[in-house]
Amino acid sequence: MKRLVPTPRHIALLAVAALGLCAGVPSIAQEFPAKPIRVITPFAAGNTLDQALRIVSERIKESGGQPLVIDNKPGGAGLIAAQAGAQAA
Repeated sequence: MKRLVPTPRHIALLAVAALGLCAGVPSIAQEFPAKPIRVITPFAAGNTLDQALRIVSERIKESGGQPLVIDNKPGGAGLIAAQAGAQAA
């Protein structure tokens, strides 16, 4: 079996690549959250989880300033809610 030994050229290329990864463009920070927080649940409205989320949403709105939007997507053994979560922004 042939053993690969890094040459000084390989080490220099790796160093340049590492510096390129570290030299990202700084971005302007946004306030978090910038828009209402969307929670997708795989259960129908009115169940225990829905009621608990509605109680917690009031506390989150008071502390964070943004409302918690509860989106109930029942059915499909949770597949409908999972697809909605995968396609969310």
